[in-house]
Amino acid sequence: MVSLISSICMSLFYIMTEFSYKAITLSFSTIYIVGFITIIFWFFFIVIAIPVQTFIYKKLTGKRLKLKALFIYLFVAFLIHFSIYKFFNSNTSFFENNEVFLYIFATSITFWFWESILIKNSK
Repeated sequence: MVSLISSICMSLFYIMTEFSYKAITLSFSTIYIVGFITIIFWFFFIVIAIPVQTFIYKKLTGKRLKLKALFIYLFVAFLIHFSIYKFFNSNTSFFENNEVFLYIFATSITFWFWESILIKNSK
């Protein structure tokens, strides 16, 4: 549930940052694009964030809504973005592209936020 909600939020964030929120109209093509991007984000959240979430919960903290968990998510997001950056962007350096850091913070904070709200309320 956390990964699905985080994926929807990140796909909307991606659409707004890449295409400008003024250019987006509610049409079937926009809904398909958001759906496709949501599936991509959901895959990465399931494959990467859920195992990290399980590790954090069982090994490190045992509690939710900790800044320690947010920093771990930031570190893992940095590693993942750094490792796949060259496959998609060969023109600019990783550290020169400010947009990458925006996505690192956005993915980490979005997942951490929804995890904190949903997991805390489910207990």
